[in-house]
Amino acid sequence: MASICLTDHQRRTEFFHETILINLTYWLEWLAEAKDTDPAILNHERNSIIRAISYALNYGEPAWPLTYQLITTFSPYNERGGQWEIWGKVITQAIPLAEQVGDTSALADLSSLLARLLFWQSQFQESTIYYRQAINAARQIQNRGIEARACSNLGYFYIEYGYWHRAEVLCCHALNLFKQLDNQHGQAHTENHLGILYIWQSQWRKAEHHFNQACHIWQKMADNNGLMYGLTNLGLLFVKTNQPEKALFCLREALHWAQATGETYRIGNIYLNMGLAYKLQGNFKEAEIATHQAEAIFQQHANLSGLTHAQENLGIIYEAQQSWSQAISHLERALTGWRTLNKKQDEIQILVHLAKCELRRGDQRQATIWVNESQQLFNQFPHLRRKYHLPEQLEYVSRNLLEMAL
Repeated sequence: MASICLTDHQRRTEFFHETILINLTYWLEWLAEAKDTDPAILNHERNSIIRAISYALNYGEPAWPLTYQLITTFSPYNERGGQWEIWGKVITQAIPLAEQVGDTSALADLSSLLARLLFWQSQFQESTIYYRQAINAARQIQNRGIEARACSNLGYFYIEYGYWHRAEVLCCHALNLFKQLDNQHGQAHTENHLGILYIWQSQWRKAEHHFNQACHIWQKMADNNGLMYGLTNLGLLFVKTNQPEKALFCLREALHWAQATGETYRIGNIYLNMGLAYKLQGNFKEAEIATHQAEAIFQQHANLSGLTHAQENLGIIYEAQQSWSQAISHLERALTGWRTLNKKQDEIQILVHLAKCELRRGDQRQATIWVNESQQLFNQFPHLRRKYHLPEQLEYVSRNLLEMAL
């Protein structure tokens, strides 16, 4: 049996470095065997794998190829499991090493990954910086695949913030690149992003077309995780178009696939949409239960955007039941959340909901205050006038206020 002299510092160091490489190889082989197992088994080993990566990052260039391979292999499990903060720290440590060893392809890939993690943690400015870094690095090495993925994801970011022209340009550019590369996975995700864009713009037929395109590709690829995304968004589309039965059919199937693939965070989004579908059916008890389930998931992941959505939806559900104090309380919490996140289009929507609540319960003075605030935001951000027919909603409230004053 080989032995090491503990007084031989150089040999001890060499042995330690050899062990790091052996450990990386072990975890790569383990993940290859465990990829189709219960997500709980992967969760159990998460800390050990992250520790192996951390040692390897400290070792530096000699371990880099295996380290990068393990990071990219293990990343989907951390993303699905909502382990964004701790995984983001690992990627933040890896990016300078990719630059140091001159691995521009890895730099582009990891920058895009970190941008995605930051976006999910509501760190939107930082996310944009890393997406742009990813696009620049990808263009530098003419890697159209990474460029397309980063453009598609940055387009999704712009959708969320109401910069729809930028979003459409980026997503269409990404879709063209993915088609040239015959990258069906990328095509499906970008079709999905375009569907979301057209939901925001109330272009329902276009939205449904793109979601159906995405779902068709995912079904053909037997990608149940991707299919879960498409079904979730189809469910939202059917909620927006007042088709609760169709919505619940899609959302229940999405929930099945989210649970099967370990998408903890996405389950929260599905419950949010189910809550709205139940509300459309007048089933307020189930609507509240589903939305509170979503709220608990977002609290677990400390996700302010998700929590704010849950507060907004609870406010809408209580408004439908004419429980004015509860509705206004939840809507005001949502207003604080959207202001913290600087999401102006959602802030305007909350202000309109608040104005409707106050109008319906007879407080014209407070309704007028909310209307004036929303009108000021419209004047500051005119590009948001296209969102969910907000101008029509605001005009409706203003007209009713005027009629009550006469």
